[in-house]
Amino acid sequence: MLIGSAVAGAAATAGFGLMGSATPHLLIAGYVMAFGLLRSVQFMSSNTLAYADLPPEKLSGATSVGGMLQQLSVSFGVSLAATALGLFAGPRHLLTPQHFHEAFVALGVVPLLGIPGFFTLRRRTAPASAATSAGEIPPREQTALLIVGSTLSGAEPMLGSTVGNVRS
Repeated sequence: MLIGSAVAGAAATAGFGLMGSATPHLLIAGYVMAFGLLRSVQFMSSNTLAYADLPPEKLSGATSVGGMLQQLSVSFGVSLAATALGLFAGPRHLLTPQHFHEAFVALGVVPLLGIPGFFTLRRRTAPASAATSAGEIPPREQTALLIVGSTLSGAEPMLGSTVGNVRS
């Protein structure tokens, strides 16, 4: 599920780079809604993994820290998107729709960065409270990195809303 959502998220992010001024508004609206659904699945699967190994008495504090980490990673994603846009715009920083297309395709790589970490996780069917050996539970540090890696590209919707403001 995690690997599939990362690949689908990467493809969906890069897909924004294929849209132009001739793209029908209804198609764009449908694509943005599908993208939002896909991102929701990605966030949900990451959050489920993040709290899977915690006992119930620690969930409250963990969700607070997890929410903060998610917001920080989304902020980092916005910065990364702005940096990519600035690099593609060149030294004169004159933005054209082509620069946005290039930035979306480049940012499509970001969701793929979490995949190597997903391969290190073990499949577990029992809840954490029923786990009998430490090897069944992924390390907390690894889980935190996966959350950040899977949410880094949270800037795409913001960048996408800016595309309509650029003149061809």
